[in-house]
Amino acid sequence: MKVLLIEAPYHDLYAQRDKVTFRRYFPLGIGYVAAMLRQGGFQPDLFIQPFKADFKQALAAKLAAFEPDVVGISTMSPAYPNAVDVARQVKEWKPVPIMLGGCHATASGLEVLAEAPEIDYAVFGEGEQISLELCRHIAYQTPADPMKVAGIAWRDGGQVRRSVAATPISPVDAIPFPARDLVDLSFFSPHTHMSVGKRRSTTMLTGRGCPSHCIFCDAHLTMGRKNRAHSPEYVIEEMEMLEKQFKMEFVVIEDDTFTVDDARVEKICRLKMQRGLKMEWNCFARSFEMRPDLARLMKEAGCRIVNFGVESGNAEVFKRVKKGGSLQTLRAAIRACNDAGIRTMASFIVGHPTDTPETIRDTMEFAKELKPTVAMFFPMVPFPGTEIWKPEYKPARMEDWRRYLTFEEPPFSLMKGFSPREVKRMADRATTAFYMRPSQLWRMFRSISTTWELMEYLRSGYGIIARMLR
Repeated sequence: MKVLLIEAPYHDLYAQRDKVTFRRYFPLGIGYVAAMLRQGGFQPDLFIQPFKADFKQALAAKLAAFEPDVVGISTMSPAYPNAVDVARQVKEWKPVPIMLGGCHATASGLEVLAEAPEIDYAVFGEGEQISLELCRHIAYQTPADPMKVAGIAWRDGGQVRRSVAATPISPVDAIPFPARDLVDLSFFSPHTHMSVGKRRSTTMLTGRGCPSHCIFCDAHLTMGRKNRAHSPEYVIEEMEMLEKQFKMEFVVIEDDTFTVDDARVEKICRLKMQRGLKMEWNCFARSFEMRPDLARLMKEAGCRIVNFGVESGNAEVFKRVKKGGSLQTLRAAIRACNDAGIRTMASFIVGHPTDTPETIRDTMEFAKELKPTVAMFFPMVPFPGTEIWKPEYKPARMEDWRRYLTFEEPPFSLMKGFSPREVKRMADRATTAFYMRPSQLWRMFRSISTTWELMEYLRSGYGIIARMLR
């Protein structure tokens, strides 16, 4: 049985608003699902939105050429209307079963089935094993009763039914590497601030689940909160494949927190150096897991960037975010990385429910004090399944999900007494105040290692300024 896996298109959300800085990342989610389906005896393929060609025409050609028996679509909340459009086009081609996965389906799958007749199944949680079991049910009626396929919802006549929750995959080393061979990896290129301008860059996961409880984050919906890490040997084998088979120069490690197990990080670093792998990398870390000696070892093993979610520079607001750590651990962690020669990226959220103009000023000053190489300030946008989400936040029209973007004017404000436009302006002012300083511009300039990277930073800067001046 042929299964076509589609990443819901998002160019109209991102590229049309910011054509200069737009980048595309290999979709690890459907890449893993494709690998699991292939291992299970199915014939999967991936369809990624073409960069220049018309999406509908390209999809029509793909459907005609591949002739899938089942279609799977992965989507985040802002791209959900586009996912439904894709499902509608598929149904107009042939009435094949369509399954929808990703964070939005996990948080709102029952609503999806109630409002989108084009979708036949919603997948809740980690998609690899669930998709495999669902495809076995569709292809072979094994099991015959969909209620025995854990982690799905479907229609039974006029009623939406849901099976029991699926158990997270364990051990995760049983999961095959993503099916990157189904696409041309040169088609993907992470942002310069994530890949130091390396042209041959890609992404990978070394573990799943984040034990933090950030009130705004929906990552736990699909990956869970318990950390399930690949063994160091599994990680190095995948890195070696990326470097030698796919000729990658840089990999963005997309774990929510790579450093949750410092002993594992140390072993990965040492194994990478023992294998003589030259590929550089970045990661996300929580502040209280970073030590000066760990930062130095990571630097020696090719780590170029560490990303920290700071969220707020006000101690009380930061505490309410439930991230863990403190402003002091953030100071120490970023200093440790800076001293080790690793670039640092700090992300902040403007417009927390407890934010005020004074706390946002604290955030702006704290960002300057930390001296990260790059800082990013985003307006607060709640998503389904997060602690700050409320039912009344759901848009009245499906197409309005497209407004739930973390870099644009938010659809509404959680900051009392301030409009969405005012929250966006405060985020923009924080960006301007951080970067428009000689010391910060010099800090960034000193970190640049190639002419290509310099040009990419100039392009990105132009795109950010142009977006802010719209």
